[in-house]
Amino acid sequence: MITLQNLVFPKPGICYETEMYFRYVAIPNSASNGYLFNSQAQLLTVDRGSTVSFDTYFNGLSIGKWKKYTTVTKYALVLDLQGKFSIALMHSQIINGVTVQKVLASRQVGSTERCSIELLFPECESTGAISFRLESLEDGSVLYGGRYCAAEFEQPPRRIGLALNICNFNREAYIYRNMGIIDKYILSNPESELREHLSIFVADNSSTIDTSRLPKGCSYVFPQGDFGGAGGFCRGLMEVQRANTDGRYTHVVMMDDDILIEPDSLERMYAFLCFIREEYRHAFIGGALLRLDFQNIQCTHGGEWDWNAQYVFHKMNANLCSMRDVLLNEVEDGAKINAWWCHCIPITEISLQNLPYPFFFHMDDVEYDLRNCQQVINLNGICVWHEPFENKPGSHLFYYNTRNILIAHMLHFKEMRTTDALNYLRNAFFQHLLIYRYKEAELVARGVEDALRGPKWLVAQNPEGLLEDVLAQGYRKQAMDDLPIRLDYDQYLCASQGLPPETKWHRLVRRCTLNGYLCKANRDAIIPMFGPSARSVYRAKRVLNYDPISERGFITEKSYRDMIHVLCYYWKVRKQIKRRFNSARAEYQKQFPAMTNERFWDAYLGITRETTNYEKTL
Repeated sequence: MITLQNLVFPKPGICYETEMYFRYVAIPNSASNGYLFNSQAQLLTVDRGSTVSFDTYFNGLSIGKWKKYTTVTKYALVLDLQGKFSIALMHSQIINGVTVQKVLASRQVGSTERCSIELLFPECESTGAISFRLESLEDGSVLYGGRYCAAEFEQPPRRIGLALNICNFNREAYIYRNMGIIDKYILSNPESELREHLSIFVADNSSTIDTSRLPKGCSYVFPQGDFGGAGGFCRGLMEVQRANTDGRYTHVVMMDDDILIEPDSLERMYAFLCFIREEYRHAFIGGALLRLDFQNIQCTHGGEWDWNAQYVFHKMNANLCSMRDVLLNEVEDGAKINAWWCHCIPITEISLQNLPYPFFFHMDDVEYDLRNCQQVINLNGICVWHEPFENKPGSHLFYYNTRNILIAHMLHFKEMRTTDALNYLRNAFFQHLLIYRYKEAELVARGVEDALRGPKWLVAQNPEGLLEDVLAQGYRKQAMDDLPIRLDYDQYLCASQGLPPETKWHRLVRRCTLNGYLCKANRDAIIPMFGPSARSVYRAKRVLNYDPISERGFITEKSYRDMIHVLCYYWKVRKQIKRRFNSARAEYQKQFPAMTNERFWDAYLGITRETTNYEKTL
């Protein structure tokens, strides 16, 4: 039988959130000692009378999606165990908001020696997930591992080859860690079905990768200048295409440099693609984004783009230790985009004439999905961990986000008009002005102004030089001892976790006084650096903007002079929108094909035959 999904346990150095892998079902008034998990040996010992359930994020099988998207018709469970167990095969789903679980079949097994047993899942509903539950019938029963398998299928599995595409910029430690994980659990694992079908491509924007620390025989590294995520990922796509003369690669997996990977995510992606139905061959497979600090919390499970609301994250803040949230993940909600922290793209949707847009970074992945992706399939267990967005605040991001989002909208949303662009500037600008972040308000306006300069201006810039200039224009974090406001952590928590409800009268007064600009300032405020509320600085004179991750911050102050300065710039950019928006949009659309092809990117990146040499495979 062909493996679809391995049973996985918490791994040292990857994730220790046990309930994402299995759950111990406590029995009231039981004399059982429960279970013992050995993380080094990767085995589970269960004492008599104790029950362990595997209806979890990593160890349930998304039966609804497997039935819908693949040719597998019958499913089996293979377990490697020793001792006596009662095994129940389970089906779980959400019906009208209620978690419904039932036993499909059960069986008792026993062996004094380590053995492998097979159980066939009966037919069940085409929604939710299937899983299993073990009850130990004697002390010391051991589960060594297991897997879900395809017992029957409509057609033989496809030949699939994955090319992992990573863009690096000074993140070598993360890359070495992930490559070590992939080498240990996949490339050097004789039981891995993926080991002969995976290659690694790294576009090294900082030219700092030590190639001797990457897996041998399947890794390619391409040193180049800092052309941002767009230039790095594009380089990888180009090199995969050029290396694919024999058609060995069928899919490219876009992956950030600073993530932490569960290696079985790649195994599951590979198995799913081996059996995918013909009508879904062009679908993208999206990896969920999980928090690196709270590993059971999901940031997003696919998403969509709305040119008013922008990135709409699906299944935000799901607790993946919760069975209910795991099953809610199984409910499809029309995902159309998935950022490149982990995103699998069929090579049929990629060509040397259909490459990313030169945004430098931010929006390159969204624009590419808007252009090419009709459907994203997300499965539980296919994921990466990443630092949450609020852990990486920086003024420069507001320039690039504002500029690149507006350009993407001009490229892809014909219904966007000049008035919409004016509203876009207003909304982005005033959220910074109201909290006294005048430099960031100015960067937002500069982002719009530069977007209106058109595509020729964009590609004429030195991307590294522009980044340095934008960084210099923003705020710089300082050590707390160097700042004139003492950190009051209770006040910070209040501002970051949500202020008390506001009365209608207070809201009216705050709005009429422009969030206190027309009132006398009477206090200092302490707010989070990421996503603060304007209410937090009402009637404040000085504001401490605090980042708890770096334990650093910066001070902003209420200033009528600075406010007038940036407002003048704001009105200047508004006039430019009225004068230039329609012509700039026409230029972007006209020049778009010429800026997303091989010839353009070769020249932009300075690629020559000498920089593309596959005989230097590690």
